[in-house]
Amino acid sequence: MRYGNDLILRDLNAQVLDVIRPGISQGQVVGIYGRSGIGKSVLCRLLAGLAAPSAGAVLVGEAQEPVQAGMVGYVQQRYPL
Repeated sequence: MRYGNDLILRDLNAQVLDVIRPGISQGQVVGIYGRSGIGKSVLCRLLAGLAAPSAGAVLVGEAQEPVQAGMVGYVQQRYPL
């Protein structure tokens, strides 16, 4: 998984995430942690294709296709039923 250009998400004129550039290799397991309210869940939703970035793109696979819902999975800390 790569991020095309700079990955940015804005929400109601506030910038939630700014300039995320690293990639994740196939088969790699990644943990995301930090204090409450810094955008961890938003980042997971972007990576899983459940939210669209305001700028940039999340690209997956050898063909580097834009991510779509169902292509990448993640486990939430609290699973909504």
